[in-house]
Amino acid sequence: MENKVNTHMFVMGVFSIIITIIFSVMAFYTAFENQVTFDLSERTDEIATTYEYLHNKDELQKFSNDKLRITLIQSDGTVLFESSSNDTDKMENHLERPEVQEALKNGKGTSNRYSETMNTDVFYCAKKLADGNIIRLSQTTNIMYSFFSNVIPYLVLLMIIMLAVSIFLSVILTKKLVKPINRIASELENIDEDTENDEKIYDELLPFISEIRHRKEEIRERLKLERQEKNKLSAVLTNMSDGMILVDQNKNIMLSSHKAEQILGFDDDYTGKNIIYASRRKELTDSINEAINGKANSSEMKINDKIYQIRSNPIIISGVQSATMCLMIDVTEKYRMEQIKQEFTANVSHELKTPLTSISGYAEMIESGIAQNDDVKNFAGKIRLESERMITLVKDIIRLSELDESDVRAEFEEISLLGTAQEAVKPLYDSAEKKNISLTVSGTDSRITANRYMINELIYNLCDNSIRYNKPNGKVSVKISDKTVTVSDTGIGIPEECQKRIFERFYRVDKSRSKQTGGTGLGLAIVKHIAIQHNAEIKVESELDKGTSISVIFK
Repeated sequence: MENKVNTHMFVMGVFSIIITIIFSVMAFYTAFENQVTFDLSERTDEIATTYEYLHNKDELQKFSNDKLRITLIQSDGTVLFESSSNDTDKMENHLERPEVQEALKNGKGTSNRYSETMNTDVFYCAKKLADGNIIRLSQTTNIMYSFFSNVIPYLVLLMIIMLAVSIFLSVILTKKLVKPINRIASELENIDEDTENDEKIYDELLPFISEIRHRKEEIRERLKLERQEKNKLSAVLTNMSDGMILVDQNKNIMLSSHKAEQILGFDDDYTGKNIIYASRRKELTDSINEAINGKANSSEMKINDKIYQIRSNPIIISGVQSATMCLMIDVTEKYRMEQIKQEFTANVSHELKTPLTSISGYAEMIESGIAQNDDVKNFAGKIRLESERMITLVKDIIRLSELDESDVRAEFEEISLLGTAQEAVKPLYDSAEKKNISLTVSGTDSRITANRYMINELIYNLCDNSIRYNKPNGKVSVKISDKTVTVSDTGIGIPEECQKRIFERFYRVDKSRSKQTGGTGLGLAIVKHIAIQHNAEIKVESELDKGTSISVIFK
């Protein structure tokens, strides 16, 4: 912009200088012409006055020179004397000359024209004499050209000086002119009402500044909204529990969630690239291809130890399919739970079938009369034991169901771990004494926020399990320290390969011993559920034939 303004101002300056010089030359020429005419008229009057004292017309020669010509003309136009020629007879009649006609009519006349005789422009002044003749003086314009030839160098120098001044002023004025505009451009980010009120800013620019400020506010708000929407989308994509990929009709990735990148093992940013570069899994590409063809579908894909359900749906906007969204939902836990439920159902059926079969057999023998008096009493005792075992099993099953479904957070309170442990072991002293097992509670008191009845049940089940699988004259100790409950025993121990599975439902290390002791196989499963609900950690340390130590660490 500054260069354009400089150029325009320079051109205007040059044009102004040329116009000025032209008008100056014209003014000089007019003034000089008037001055020459005036001087010629004065000279004519002087010679006309002197003419009366001359003895003959030839004496007029002494008043002429190279630049001034004197002609004496008779009233009929005949040339009587010509200072530049001796042969007046051959000269044409001058009666029709404008200056002669004017002199005859008014006594004096002037004119200027091109002279064929002199071959140049000539100024003429004629005056009527007392004897009726007309004296005429003429002067060529060579004197004017001589004057201008002397003046032209000065005019050229003046033009150069004016051009230099014009360039200098154009640069200075341009910088001053565009300075407020440049300031607005440099302060575009910080333009505000103070800029509008600045006295150095042109009034003509104020509407422009105001519009910029309003537009800037609109853009700022739009950018703010876009950033918010982008942040929301980024937060959604980052925190989605399921994998999500959005592809266009050419199968180029438009968006992908953080979870999807983890599932597919992205090692780069594949946005804008074809899905085939990100993953070559047939289940995924087949699902996306089917959705691109307009058909929603669902399938499954296994990656490592995880099972994912793939759901691909076409996205249709204004009746036109513009993209395809693919969701990858982790259903591993769902399958695991279904498997656990199936195993649980099978185990429950098996666990119930055994005592029911025994009860049915004993009852049948009593009913048929095969059993005698002593046998009836024995069979009745076995029926009672099997019934108690079934009742215990059913109670544990119901308790597990309650733990699976209930939310006990509202029942939490601050409790004493040491006091709860002492209360939990009281019902077990008799069973421990029958097996000559020592049961002790020790440690320092530690308080936690928990459900009192669940913690009681947790400690009870751990101690009951330690008593059931202990050796005669063994020991069971409960130690409390720093929000930790540790139940140790001197029992049969747990093989290392079985330690990760002891908290599964109906899992038994030694199934025959478990039935002998009356265990249901659900006690440690209940312990695990209670620990999970209390956000507690379980640690198991065990050695075969030496004993087991289970610690529950509360946070």
